[in-house]
Amino acid sequence: KQLAEFAGREERTDQLATECRESAEKALLERDTAVATEAYLRQELARLLEVRKQETEDRQKQHEEALALVKEDAERLVKAKDLICQKLNEEKEQANVDKERAEREKDAIEVRVKQLSATLENERKLVSGECRQLRDRIQAAEDKATDQILEFEQSKSSNRNELQSLQRAAREFARQQKELQDQCNQFQEKS
Repeated sequence: KQLAEFAGREERTDQLATECRESAEKALLERDTAVATEAYLRQELARLLEVRKQETEDRQKQHEEALALVKEDAERLVKAKDLICQKLNEEKEQANVDKERAEREKDAIEVRVKQLSATLENERKLVSGECRQLRDRIQAAEDKATDQILEFEQSKSSNRNELQSLQRAAREFARQQKELQDQCNQFQEKS
């Protein structure tokens, strides 16, 4: 009976040892699987971290490049706007200079216009007076010419009368000379 109990205990012990060995083997297998899984997961995590890091670096690089492009465009735009502002300021200054010069020229022109207006008015008065004098002189000349024409006509008429008188006197003188010549001839003949 004791042998049977001992054999039973030994059998249970063997069974228990087998179960412990199987349990230990299973635990070791699970441990190896867990270690292998951990190593795989660590490798995968490292790979994913590397991929994530590379993606982050690529995104950061793209972001920096895009930011550099935006910055470059902004700087170009600011520079262009600065040039436009500078040009507008220069044009404004030039416009102010032109405006001041135009105002000075306007004032000078207004003064010149006043001077010319006064000169023109004086010239107009002077010309008006000279025109009156010229009209008076022309009228006097016309009156004098009319008087001279009348005098000439009268003188011509008088000269015509004198000419006619002289012609009559010449004819009379010629007649008397002929008579005298005839008388001289008769006297000579008688002598």
